[in-house]
Amino acid sequence: MIIFINKRSTENEQETQKSFTGIKSKIALAAIKGDQPLTELSQQYGINSNLIVK
Repeated sequence: MIIFINKRSTENEQETQKSFTGIKSKIALAAIKGDQPLTELSQQYGINSNLIVK
């Protein structure tokens, strides 16, 4: 038997998700432009460089 629990997100979690989506799009656009190497982008945004893939 499999039981799925549907968790309603709070307003705070929704705001966090919105801002995270915005940051992801900024990183993606910067990677596509190619003005900076991926290592510089990862340092600028504080993420692992393996998470940015062209």
